[in-house]
Amino acid sequence: MDNSLKAENTKLIIKDINWATQQEWKTPFNAKGFEFELENVNFPLPDGVHTISATGVIVSSLENKIDLKGVQLTPDRTKASKAYYEVSLKDLRVGNVDLTMHL
Repeated sequence: MDNSLKAENTKLIIKDINWATQQEWKTPFNAKGFEFELENVNFPLPDGVHTISATGVIVSSLENKIDLKGVQLTPDRTKASKAYYEVSLKDLRVGNVDLTMHL
């Protein structure tokens, strides 16, 4: 099963990256922060039954937020499962998120 994230029109911004240091990186990309923007995201879940999709996604360590637009959780009812879940959200916003992933 292919459970790779698929997206269109992706953009990655990395602020104040430092590749010159010999020290161990403390943050992703050894940078002050990053921001991903994606459109038409589709991610099959590992259960092989459900897929999460969104029309727009912004993940920003610069603003400590995750912002999703047009979120859908949909099941493939042609596959056997004990449960099928469906969710539809116009917007899903999560703030105050530490995305620096301290290493």
